[in-house]
Amino acid sequence: MKRIPNADLMLLFFFQAMAGATWVVPLGAVLKAHGYPDVWPYAFGCTAFAAMLSPLIFGALADRYVAPVVVLRWLAAVSGVLVICNWIAIREHCSSLLLLALMQLLALSVAPLNSLVPSIVFLRLKDESRQFGPLRSLGTLGWIAGCWLISLSIPDASIDSLLFCAATYLALIPVSFLVPAIPPLN
Repeated sequence: MKRIPNADLMLLFFFQAMAGATWVVPLGAVLKAHGYPDVWPYAFGCTAFAAMLSPLIFGALADRYVAPVVVLRWLAAVSGVLVICNWIAIREHCSSLLLLALMQLLALSVAPLNSLVPSIVFLRLKDESRQFGPLRSLGTLGWIAGCWLISLSIPDASIDSLLFCAATYLALIPVSFLVPAIPPLN
């Protein structure tokens, strides 16, 4: 059987984008359907704050001390667990403040993935300008697949969509083992 070049990197893009779609797309409907209509605008605000802060912390960690793919594994694991914590908080009708705190923690663990995955890919490519675009397109397909899987298998406002999201983040862990770890540059 012929090996597909860079299949590991394609899967990395695919699952990272799929996980994002399975969180972002149903989130507003889930929050509104489960008694948190005032929370959902702030939930998306968590992402903006995390986008500024989190890559600085985890990007520096991946650049100097730990192989980027190892940081990716830990962030995927933490993200999956935090999605489950959000699912429990919504299911148990916890306070809006606790739910927002959990969403902020999740956003802090997810935000660096958006720069970490491309960094891992760039480290492996020989001709970035030619190879990156086709590989990155698998992220778009992952986003589409995540949207379709949620919409076709689970009602959009169902809290169970969050469990699918958690499973997708956790699926990044075995996928990351397909990618050889490149040590940090120091």
